[in-house]
Parts: sequence; C-alpha cells; structure tokens
Amino acid sequence: MVQRKQRVLVTEMIPIQRQTVQGLLEVFRDVFRGPFKVERLRYVRGEEGVTVERLVPEDRKEEAAQDDFLTAYQVIKQHADLEVQEPVDSSLEAVAKAVQSLTSRRIRLTMFVAESQEVVREWLGKDLRIEDIWQVPFVADPDAHDQGLFVCGSRVGDMVQDIEAAVFCRME
Repeated sequence: MVQRKQRVLVTEMIPIQRQTVQGLLEVFRDVFRGPFKVERLRYVRGEEGVTVERLVPEDRKEEAAQDDFLTAYQVIKQHADLEVQEPVDSSLEAVAKAVQSLTSRRIRLTMFVAESQEVVREWLGKDLRIEDIWQVPFVADPDAHDQGLFVCGSRVGDMVQDIEAAVFCRME
C-alpha cells in the first residue's frame, strides 16, 4: 500500500512591488514558480499584497517556516482571539456551542483546525465528517493541540490568514 505524504496548509502575504497590472502579473508568476503547490490565492484590488495558501509536505515544514509561511495553528496562536470552551459531554453539542459563540459575535465560521482528521472522527463518531456537517473546510495541522479542535471564524474572509477568532473544544 502506498502511503500519501502528510501535507500542511500554510499561508503567506506577498507584497506587490509595483502597483500596476504588470507588477501584479509578476507576483502571480513568482507565486506559481514557488517550491510548494498553490492551494488558493487571493488578490483584492487596492491591497498591498497577495495572500497565498500552499500545501507543504510535513517533512518540509521547517523550510517553509523560513520563508515566512504560517500554519493555521500559528495564525490561531499569534493572531486570533482565542476562547477556551468548558468541557461538554457531547462532541456535536461542543462544536455547535463553539459555532454559536462565533456567530453571536457576528463572526462567520470559516474552518476547523485540529492535529488530524482521524482524531476528530474518533471524537465525533467514525461516520461523521465535521466539514460535511457545517460545510466549511477541515485543516489538519500536526502542531495543533492533540486533544482539541479549533473552531475558527472571520468577518473578512475564509483563508487561513483571515482567522480572527477561534474557540477551542477539548476532545475528551
């Protein structure tokens, strides 16, 4: 059986040196020539940079860190307003309360982050896929807390770099 390499989603902001169409095209060319596969790219007219999300093999994560990439867990830890939820008996109830906490602050649910999808499925139930229930992506980050799920949200966008609030659910 062939085992797929584990990949980590990372994000970076690339400045646009020249605020012209040609300058933007140069940035796009550089982005796609980069060493890691581009997952998503976002440019908003008038912004000073382009946001890029890439999939990096886990064994090259340190190399990516030297290039100013941030993983989802690093964005949560460094930039998000973090709320730690009191333990709840039911896993689905815990996630629902976390989503409700975000939406009560007018923050839209954007993604779930945990160490691995397998750990979350074990907590929720083998047949349940959290990303299918709430229709937002799941991001596996091996650096994330091994006994918890981060329910993340943003008012501005749905990329990793946009995470501005997270609720930590203990998976006990």
